[in-house]
Amino acid sequence: MGNYAVNADVTGFKIDGTTVDLTQYSSAEITAEIDFAENLIEEICEDIFYAKTATHTFDGTGNVKLFFMPKVKYRLLTVTSLKELDLDGSTVLDTFTENVDFKRYSFYVETSRYIEGDSPRRRFGTGGVWPSGQNNIQIAGTWGRSSVPAEIKRATILLTLERLKPGSTNQTPGDVRSIGWDDFRISFKSSGPANTYSETGLNEVDRILRRYLNDVDLFLSIPFNKTKYESDH
Repeated sequence: MGNYAVNADVTGFKIDGTTVDLTQYSSAEITAEIDFAENLIEEICEDIFYAKTATHTFDGTGNVKLFFMPKVKYRLLTVTSLKELDLDGSTVLDTFTENVDFKRYSFYVETSRYIEGDSPRRRFGTGGVWPSGQNNIQIAGTWGRSSVPAEIKRATILLTLERLKPGSTNQTPGDVRSIGWDDFRISFKSSGPANTYSETGLNEVDRILRRYLNDVDLFLSIPFNKTKYESDH
C-alpha cells in the first residue's frame, strides 16, 4: 500500500533522537509491515485517509438523498460520473451532472430538488428523487481524504516499528498497569471496564486512532416518511 508511510519514513524516524536499527530487515519486509499497519488502522477507524479512485454502485432509494452508508462509510471527495443503470448492471439509462442534477456532500448525494434553475430531474416542478431499484446508481470518483493527516502517518510508523522491534518506541502497552514501591514493582494486564480496552496495545497509537474513529453512521438517518417525493404532496 504505502499510502500513509514509506520505508524511508520508518527507517529515518527517531526515538529519543536516535533511529531504530532495522538493518536486519529487507526493504520488502519493512514494506510488508507498513502494509499491515495501514490495514490495521483502516480496520480500527473504519475509514481511509488518502484519496482513492473507485466506482461504487448503490441501491436507488426513491428519496431526494442517497446515503452511501452502510455500503461505503468514507467520504466522497469528487465525482467523475454518476449514472443510473438498468438492472443488468451495465446498460446506462441516464447520466447526472453535478450542480445541475445533483449536489455532492461528504456522505451522500442529493437530487436537484433544492438547486435553483431548470433540470431534467425536476419532476412536476419540485425536483426528482433517486429512482428506486437494486444496485442501479453508479458513482465513480475519489473517496477518502484529500491528504493524509500527520497523526495517521505517525501512527503507521510507530505501529511498523513496534512490529519489527517490539519496545523500540518506548510506548507502554495500553492494557498494562504498574504499581511500585521503593524496592518493589508489579506490572499487570488489566481487563474488565471498557475504558481500559486497547485496540493496538500501544498507548500513543490508541490515543491517535480514537480521534479518527469514523462514527458517521451514528449521525446519519433518513426520515423516510418526509423525504420521499410522494410524502411531500
